[in-house]
Amino acid sequence: MIRIEILRDNEKRIISFSASGHSFYKKKGEDIICAGVSAILQTAILGLSEYLNLALNVKREDGFLDVRLVLKPSPEALSILETMRLGIYGIAEKYPNYIEIIENL
Repeated sequence: MIRIEILRDNEKRIISFSASGHSFYKKKGEDIICAGVSAILQTAILGLSEYLNLALNVKREDGFLDVRLVLKPSPEALSILETMRLGIYGIAEKYPNYIEIIENL
């Protein structure tokens, strides 16, 4: 199962997200759930770091990703992060047995 954690600050702004595990929906290279989650998370990282030029602390290992914003998120960063969240929830809704989302609302 893929476990996604989304952390918000006291003002309910997303300040970090992480993902760990594998869905094991299909074999490696054919797993649409892992590919979808990975694409959404990597696109969020690119939007934050390349498009908005924000500083991020990123840790990557096989089956693990942890991303933390260095500074408070701007409105533009929040748009990217909330869109990422919607995408992840969309996949989880369609494949609930393969993704667990933990969020401090």
